[in-house]
Amino acid sequence: MKKQSKGKRKHIRKLKARRRKVLEKLSVIEQAVIEFIIKHIKGKHRPPTLREIAREMVWHHTRAAQIVNSLAAKGYIIKDADASRGIRLNTSIYEVIVIEK
Repeated sequence: MKKQSKGKRKHIRKLKARRRKVLEKLSVIEQAVIEFIIKHIKGKHRPPTLREIAREMVWHHTRAAQIVNSLAAKGYIIKDADASRGIRLNTSIYEVIVIEK
């Protein structure tokens, strides 16, 4: 098996960095929701349901769904419509969030 040249690895790193810069900024509400999702996953080892998000933020279920859908559209989370706990963090984005704080 051939070793990758240093130039190729540098190119891959540049692509990853460029991909991170394209991310849209989060609103204050979206930041609060993503922080709750992270806290919930760390504490209970499973993602929250939309109802749990709505209860925490004191919203209706539909408002929580709108925010989760906007986070999924921006690429911060991955949403599985078939599962009640179908919210997953996009792991490459999660690393960026942790580093920025």
